[in-house]
Amino acid sequence: MSGRTSSRTPTDLARRLGARSVHFDLLEQDRDSWGWALRNAYGEEVARSHIAYPSRVQASAAAVAFSRLVAEAGRQVGGR
Repeated sequence: MSGRTSSRTPTDLARRLGARSVHFDLLEQDRDSWGWALRNAYGEEVARSHIAYPSRVQASAAAVAFSRLVAEAGRQVGGR
């Protein structure tokens, strides 16, 4: 052993295989209709917008707002 700890979580494995971590994809649903999907490190959909946004910029802003709400919920659960 070299003294290094080996990380064996699914996310670490996915990163070593070249996968991204949790991320948002912006989705063009129809002409002039956009949404977003939150994906895990394996590319599996975890959450999706239920609103069609008229532009890519608005869908992106909605994804950022959702990520902030999730972060706040995480702080509440963690007691911070």
